Amino acid sequence: RKVMPTKPMQAFIDDTAAKVTAEQLPGESDLAKMILALQAQGYDPAKVYPVDSSKAVDLFSLLKGMEHSKDSWTAAYTMAAFAQNADAKETGKAIALSVLADQAADGSWNSWGSTVDATANMIAGLAFHADDAEVKAAIDKAVEYLAAQQKEDGTYDSWGYGADANTAAIVVIGLCAAGVDPAEDARFVKNGVSALDGLKMFALADNSGFGYQDNQTKNASATEQGFRALIAVANVLAGTNPYNVYDFSGNSSLEPARASGSSEPVTPADPTGDNISVTVTVKAKDSYWLDGYRTTVPGDGATAYYVLTKAFDANSIEYKVKNVNYIYELTYKGTSLGEFDDGPNSGWLYKVNSTLPTVGTSEYAVKNGDTVTFYYTEDWTKDSSAMANVPKEEVPAAEQQYFCDVDDSDWYDDYANKAAEEGLFAGYAAGTDADGNPQYEFRGSETMTHAMFVTVLRAMESKLNGAPAAAADAGFSDVEDGVWYDAGVNWAVANGIAAGKGEVFGVDDPVTREQMAVFFYLYASKIGKVAGEPDLSKLDAFSDADKIAPYAKEAMAWLVGEGLMAGRGNGRIAPAENSTRSEVAVFLVNCFEYLNK
Repeated sequence: RKVMPTKPMQAFIDDTAAKVTAEQLPGESDLAKMILALQAQGYDPAKVYPVDSSKAVDLFSLLKGMEHSKDSWTAAYTMAAFAQNADAKETGKAIALSVLADQAADGSWNSWGSTVDATANMIAGLAFHADDAEVKAAIDKAVEYLAAQQKEDGTYDSWGYGADANTAAIVVIGLCAAGVDPAEDARFVKNGVSALDGLKMFALADNSGFGYQDNQTKNASATEQGFRALIAVANVLAGTNPYNVYDFSGNSSLEPARASGSSEPVTPADPTGDNISVTVTVKAKDSYWLDGYRTTVPGDGATAYYVLTKAFDANSIEYKVKNVNYIYELTYKGTSLGEFDDGPNSGWLYKVNSTLPTVGTSEYAVKNGDTVTFYYTEDWTKDSSAMANVPKEEVPAAEQQYFCDVDDSDWYDDYANKAAEEGLFAGYAAGTDADGNPQYEFRGSETMTHAMFVTVLRAMESKLNGAPAAAADAGFSDVEDGVWYDAGVNWAVANGIAAGKGEVFGVDDPVTREQMAVFFYLYASKIGKVAGEPDLSKLDAFSDADKIAPYAKEAMAWLVGEGLMAGRGNGRIAPAENSTRSEVAVFLVNCFEYLNK
């Protein structure tokens, strides 16, 4: 699933990528909070890509390599950060055990003159390792200390200047992480006033925020911390106890965090001299946006970048650049196509006279009669021209091609091969090659039929859970015993995934997108992967949502919500349009990986 960052989130990713690649790295606490923020928003802290880089920075590794502080305002966030990644959690546990030695006899920790705040914050970090008996005992002791420090009105005076909302909020956050209900636990109810009530005393009358030491003047810091506390306690009151407001490890479908850099186009200097003629072609994934467009420019100082941008401007093709002159995204007639849109190796390349240069577009001087081709690749590692420019030691291992009619220029190439590799799809026999090896065709543009789809779905079940037992004959007149699809039809009917149409199954009927959604949704429900009612509002983003058949709405809403189904462009989800074999390969490979996590 591709997550589209909001502008503030993209700015945060850009800032993070710049800081973690700077000569002076961020401090331990800042780096830990970067990890938490990325993970919370669905981005992988282990895969932060700086501008124009194909090499990710692993923030967990950077954090591991630092000397770790035992201060409450650093150690707690470091423990939380490491807890987001299963491979890093043991490092966090080592920190947890190390800070126990600094716990005072009364159960507190002291940092910057405050014991209540420091102790509550440390509890939130230690709570990630409460399964360890020694850590659990320290948490319990710390909770008792907080109970003893609570004032008669339910609040806390941590600094000696009177009660404040920030301390009340941090205590609530720590208690929730420790599995203590701040609204009901008797240890934290004084004169009928709970720790939660103590926090609420600082809430403004219009509920727009919190004051610091009163409930009249909104304070940004108190409001932010108070809001975190309310999230924690709301989850505890709803039955999730313990609840740690810093635990985002459940966000398992993470996207790489890619810095965008500047997107301001650069106006190239005008060349001079006699005019030359250059031909420009722009090839998107499956169509030409420009085909043999001829332009005339002055020849002295004309570069490929100059020629391309002039051709774009003349043909209403919008473009974005970064790092001065790297053209990374084009938009034509409402369709945008950019770097990484189709995977980590996707983006725009250019050739001059069928040769891919080793320099950027602004460094390549064009001459009279040249042809500049700007084209999109879904995986540059499968582009022979691009790979020829890469040192051998940097070339990724080649992936196997299973079908003779699928090559690296096909948008579904990786998915067709992955589907074959996992045994989900079989091809059509297509003779032998020059060495006598059997050849198979994928036929990606063919319409997917009901017979094909249930066969592939049964193959997925076999891969995930072992071959299912043979099902009873469903009795359809268009399904003969022994044909290649009878096992899939019988299995689908027996498991309530498909029903057919009276006396026939409709083996040759095309599978529409909404039917595909329903088949998979019923299968996912059968194996326990669907929890609760789908959120039908997920369909509101599509202009043709009202065209979805009533029986298919839940299925399509669930798939959209899980990131397994997207629209077909122009804001449509196209429920009644037929599915091709290539589309189904992409869909089912994504579904297979979703179920196989």
